[in-house]
Amino acid sequence: MKKRVFSLFIALFIICGCALTVSAAEDKSYIIDYSLVLSDEEKTELNSLAKQVCSNYGIEAYAVTTELDGLDIAVYADTLFSVESNKSDGVVLVTDTVDFTYYVHTVGRAENMFSDSQLNKIGSAYGDEETYYERFKNFYNELSYQLDLNGVDTIPQERQKPRLVDDAGILTETEKTDLTAKLDEISERLQCDVAVAVVNSLEGKTAQAFADDYYDYNGYGMGSGDDGVLLLLSMSERKWAVSTYGTAFSAINDTAMDYLTDNFTAYLRDDEYYTAFETYADDCDTIITKYENGTPFSEKDAKGNLPIVRNIIISVIAGLIISFIITFAMKSKLKTVRRKYNASDYTVPGSMNITNSSDMYLYRTVSKVKIEKNDGGGSSSHTSSSGRSHGGSSGSF
Repeated sequence: MKKRVFSLFIALFIICGCALTVSAAEDKSYIIDYSLVLSDEEKTELNSLAKQVCSNYGIEAYAVTTELDGLDIAVYADTLFSVESNKSDGVVLVTDTVDFTYYVHTVGRAENMFSDSQLNKIGSAYGDEETYYERFKNFYNELSYQLDLNGVDTIPQERQKPRLVDDAGILTETEKTDLTAKLDEISERLQCDVAVAVVNSLEGKTAQAFADDYYDYNGYGMGSGDDGVLLLLSMSERKWAVSTYGTAFSAINDTAMDYLTDNFTAYLRDDEYYTAFETYADDCDTIITKYENGTPFSEKDAKGNLPIVRNIIISVIAGLIISFIITFAMKSKLKTVRRKYNASDYTVPGSMNITNSSDMYLYRTVSKVKIEKNDGGGSSSHTSSSGRSHGGSSGSF
């Protein structure tokens, strides 16, 4: 046990020192050649294959050469991934160039992507060639092949659709032009896609699953982290969903998500779609900008309109007080009017004689209270069919 803990600390020390050099590079490198067995050209080509795996399947795949010197190879692989990766899903191939052993380590969603047989095939592909370059090349090719067999669809590297898609035709041409310009301006300024998609049907999926897949497989997201947020509406089911990824996932926290969805759904329920989309875009701009400036959206921001409500309440109370004073003053002037407490005070004695009386059922009063239902969920982390981890919320309108 002591040796395992000591090995872990040594691995952390070695990896953290080298990670500083890697993180300083302009482009992320998935090829970590501590043993110096690869040329620069070979590392560049292999890194291109690794980036393709990340872009297509949403997982990071590292290839590492090192001299473990007795360190636990599984612990080393897991530690390296946690230090190097900014994702929760990935594969690490570690090769000890001294004793010629290797280990394929899976993390997060990738743990459930492959059977034992598939992992053996990926490992065997690595061990079939003589040079490390050819071995790593086979590793990435076999990894992609097995992911394809598992039905993990390819994610486009570039955005395939505009930031406003209105398949249902609920907006006028002028509204579409103005809204597209607004979404484009905000997205380019923040370097984070802010998009809206209106579809006719969810095609049997949940609104959240449809939105996540629509985001992934239509190539939304900007920068190396594919940062962005998508609002999706399905008109036949009257369902909505918000899908976030990358920076937008971090920026639009639970509080921000509740604030965002409460604001635009108020307009969706009245079929004021253009106003709803404008509100959504403006709120995304505010929330993400605050996050980028180091002040994430909080409860205080969500309650920013409370002073207005307080002023309205104060005005109403003041009006009631003034009305009471005026009414009381008018009442005090009625000197000849006195209150009568009994009905008999209003009749002339002996003028009314009741010969028969009975009770008759005239009507009934029924009080009903509507039981409200929750038509939306809070922000949460979930995995799309591509294997990516998204944030988001969904509901009906």
